[in-house]
Order: sequence, then C-alpha cells, then structure tokens
Amino acid sequence: MARDWPTPARGRVSVPGYGVLSKPDSAGAVMAGVPDPEPPYLITGATGAVGAAVARALARERKPLVLWTRTRTGGQSVCETLRAEFPDVAVRLVDGDLGHMSSVRKTAAELELVCPRLGAIIHCAGVLTRLREETPEGLERMFATNHLGPFLLTRMLCERLERARPTRIVFVSAASAAPIHFEDLQSRRTFRALPAFASSKTAQLLFAFALARRFSSGPWTSNVFFPGVVRSGLLREAPWIVRAFSRAVGSAADRAGDSLAWVATAASLASANGQFFEGTRIGSTPDYVQDVGRQERLWEASERILSTTQGHAG
Repeated sequence: MARDWPTPARGRVSVPGYGVLSKPDSAGAVMAGVPDPEPPYLITGATGAVGAAVARALARERKPLVLWTRTRTGGQSVCETLRAEFPDVAVRLVDGDLGHMSSVRKTAAELELVCPRLGAIIHCAGVLTRLREETPEGLERMFATNHLGPFLLTRMLCERLERARPTRIVFVSAASAAPIHFEDLQSRRTFRALPAFASSKTAQLLFAFALARRFSSGPWTSNVFFPGVVRSGLLREAPWIVRAFSRAVGSAADRAGDSLAWVATAASLASANGQFFEGTRIGSTPDYVQDVGRQERLWEASERILSTTQGHAG
C-alpha cells in the first residue's frame, strides 16, 4: 500500500552560502512576494560520463542544476566547465557518498533546505568493484552505492520536498534480470563482481517500479533510462574482455545525455510513469523486476538494512 508522505513545514531557512530561502507552505504555494523560479534538476554521479553529459544537455536548455558528487573536488571541475559555457545557468554543487548512509542523510537534509522542490531527480551514480569492499557501515559497496544510497536519498526527498507539484525520478540502469539473493544481499557468502553488479542494477529496477506504483495518482513519476553501451570509467575494474567490448562498441555519452534530458523534461512525458526508456523509445523489462511481491520484499529488506545504519558516524 502506498504510504502517505508528510508535507514539509512552512518557514524561511538560512543556509550557509545561499542566504535566506523560502520553503513552500502546506498548500504548495510559495510565500507572498517571493518569485517561483523553475525548480532545479538534481543529478547524482555528475562526474561520470552520463551524469556530466545530461548536465550539459540540461544546461543547454537553461535548466538550473544541482550536481551531487562523491567529493567536492571532483565535482568542482564539472561545475566550472558548465558555468564557463553557460554563465546564465544556475549550477550548485553538493557532495555526499551514496555508499555511506550517514553521508546521504546529512547531504539530503542540507539539500532540502536549499531546494524546497526539484524538477527531477536523475540517478546516474554507479560503481563496479573487482573485489568485495565494505563501507564504514559494513555494507557491500556496490549494493550500497547502486541501490541503498539512491533508495535512501529518494525516500528522504519524497518525504521532505513539496509533493503538490510534479517531480520526475529517473534511474539510469539496464534491463537486468540477475536474481536478488535475499538471503545474502551483502554478498558475504559468495561474491563475484559482475553478478553482484548486475544484482544491484536489478535492485534499482525493482525500486524504480515499486516507486512508480506508489506514484500512480501523481504528480510525481518514476522511470528507468537505459543509455546503451557508453564509454565511461564505470567498467575500469571489470574483466579485460568486458572493457574491450565496451571500447569497441560503446558510444560517446553525449547522445545518451541528450536522450536522458528529454526523458527528464519533455512535456509529452509528463504522465509517463513506470516506463523503461531505451534512449527515446519505450522498451520492455524482464518479468522478474515487475513482480510486485519481489519489489515489496526488497523494499522491506532495504528498510531493515538502513535501520542498522542509523546513528553511524562512519
């Protein structure tokens, strides 16, 4: 059953570096005398190939941007490049490690103060590790970064941002049907890099479609975007044959960025919800990720895991 999402509180808040900002009232209207500018587009993984490409595509359309990067140093060069090419576009940078839940909670709370609402949340962040790594909270890094972090961030923003106006959530993923091993979500018993990575992308799809069901009455939407094979740094730790294949058939990220920007902004897609976009066309997904029972089982398991990270300072 879809849960009721609380409405953000009224008021004005002061954020270091941004000054005093207005928060929406319970009716969704901005406070008297304050203009209602276009809400920014949040992009996670903004230093990656697809993340940087969609940021540039949105900047060409004069969309205000908030770029989420793991480190401020890494994101600064992307911001500077965009500001130099598009000086009239507002670009902000926030940093947080999506694999570290305390970092996600901290940055999401700060983001709420800066952005009372968002035009879209575009999840581009992803990681593939050759060896099993644990985060400071004891989470397997790929499952944490590719699923749990976006799950937590999206849930927090859904709960805290203005729900009366539309926001599109888009997950950059693939049509994965790799099974979810619910008895070993952290890959403690068995770890193989590519199957673990694929399972984390399956988890992303299950979450995206579970969200879409909860958004069935609007105005928020949740969709998935498959960029195709793109040359990027994501596969730097993949087996050499996978890297060679990617170099041979992969395309530059610009086209994927343009298509992703279209999915996030096109007026004709305002009501599109629960769709899997292959570029600019709607594709199909495996039955595995459309199973409602499996979606809910993962949702509940993710909540349980996140409860173990509460109060963890890392």
